[in-house]
Amino acid sequence: LLSKIAKVPYIGEATEEPFVYLTPGLQKKINEIIFWRFMCKLFDGVIVISEYLRCKFGQHVRKNVEIELIPIMVDIAQYARGDISPENWIAYSGTFNNYEEIKILLEQWYEVFRLYPDYKLVIIGDKNDSNYIKILKEINKLGITEGVFFTGRLGPSELANILKKSKVLVLPRKKARFSLAGLPNKLGEYLATGRPVLCTAVGDIPLYVRDGKEAFLVEPGNKKKFVEKLIYILNNYQEAEIVGWAGKKVAERYFNIEINCKKLLAFIDRLSN
Repeated sequence: LLSKIAKVPYIGEATEEPFVYLTPGLQKKINEIIFWRFMCKLFDGVIVISEYLRCKFGQHVRKNVEIELIPIMVDIAQYARGDISPENWIAYSGTFNNYEEIKILLEQWYEVFRLYPDYKLVIIGDKNDSNYIKILKEINKLGITEGVFFTGRLGPSELANILKKSKVLVLPRKKARFSLAGLPNKLGEYLATGRPVLCTAVGDIPLYVRDGKEAFLVEPGNKKKFVEKLIYILNNYQEAEIVGWAGKKVAERYFNIEINCKKLLAFIDRLSN
């Protein structure tokens, strides 16, 4: 109503499946019905982060409403590593909300750490998260305390420095609604460093990178293959670095913050006019 009075476009924006984190039940169903059947009809345009969301919103918005796909935005210059030599670090960055993903990562790291005891899994995340204690217990249970290091919550420049100093960057995502609809910002940050990236092929990730070309991909849920790929990367690091540099080109082409901000402003201008 305010948009109509002000004569400005009413734009929807989605970086993940709406209500994906709500507990299943009646309230969630009511929210979804209201949103998809009624609220979506009000949008003059929609900005989405993935092909999944473009298709989903396309089924519910009014006819001829424009949907613009703008993926993650990364300050590429911040991740230029210069002549920084990597430490023996395997880095993971993210919130601790998805405890099951981190638990799987720790189980995989247990297999690798036995072969590479001089390496550390560096976990970047907020220690104040409620799942932090659960993660510590899992580490103690696996007996890999010496092979895991927590950085705590980092600012943008600190995060960039840790990623640039790491040898391999890992992103083990489960196949679920949140991962099918979203596109993790850390994928762009990882790729922008030019370091080898190992991730699961879920959602839009395979649309941007190919296995062994711009990143190393594993089907979600295949723990054994994830371990094998990580070991392969460490054993063939010069080859893996070539893949990492190709991944950096992907980040520069698709995730550059300047390019995507221009797309965003152009989209708003079109709707405003």
